[in-house]
Amino acid sequence: MRNILLVGLGNLGMRYVEGLMNIKFDISIDIIEPIKANYEMLAASKGINNNILRHININSVKSDYDLCIVATPSVPRAQIIKEICSETLIRAWVIEKVLATSIEDLKIIQVAIGDSPAWVNNTRRLTRLYKTLQSKLLDEPLKLKVIQKDFALGCNSIHYIDAISWLSGEPLDSIFVESKSLWFDSKRIGYKEFNGTVMAKTTRGSKLLIDNTGKYEDDEIILCQGENIARINEGKGFVWNNNVIATGRLEYQSELTAPLVEQIILNGNCSLPTLKASCLQHAMMLKAIFQDPMLSQNEERYIPIT
Repeated sequence: MRNILLVGLGNLGMRYVEGLMNIKFDISIDIIEPIKANYEMLAASKGINNNILRHININSVKSDYDLCIVATPSVPRAQIIKEICSETLIRAWVIEKVLATSIEDLKIIQVAIGDSPAWVNNTRRLTRLYKTLQSKLLDEPLKLKVIQKDFALGCNSIHYIDAISWLSGEPLDSIFVESKSLWFDSKRIGYKEFNGTVMAKTTRGSKLLIDNTGKYEDDEIILCQGENIARINEGKGFVWNNNVIATGRLEYQSELTAPLVEQIILNGNCSLPTLKASCLQHAMMLKAIFQDPMLSQNEERYIPIT
């Protein structure tokens, strides 16, 4: 029997539970979630084995867990992780992003987890579409352009910031944010968003551009490397130099969870970015947002994204 602790049972937490139902070995799942209605919704869901679920609070955790999945919003995450580490032994972690809303909270997470294996859930590394695309790439700089009118720059840019580093095999050198709006309320209550562009560059010159304000006719994701061009549709697949190479959408979290958890528990590793690598990316992104004159008007020393 393998013990799993899930912290956070919102929409994403629900998807994790659905995926955990497909694990090939015996598991027990303890869930920490303050909203009772979320438990009731889960209990009523089809395909959920409620016999392996236990609803708990931080004071009733077991002495140790094989894996902790943290799917809370970003603001309380650092303190929750710190408290969990003081109450129980966690052998491995998967943590949602955006990891934290401040540089200080990134440090709290890293100190609390210490040397325990930990990964951040930038899922494009796990998908068949992007793994197939990676297999086509050469060892030379590339350019990735993401043009989406309704793209939430605050909460979603980290996906592609991680992707450009992973696809190129190069660490990030810099991130630059140019806002074309003040902060405005996001779809998630208590959090904010902004419009503009996010640009990143790796140490060998690969480049990323994300733009949600340009006057483009259509949304597009385009990757260029030398004379090779990939036009990516994350709902269908991608076209490589006018030839269809991969078809299919990005898999859902409920589909990715079981193989991810099995790999971590059985092999002690996975394809996700490590906590250390992702904290470096997050820190660069948070600093870039702080440096934008329209976004730095936030007097608190945190960035209200999740």
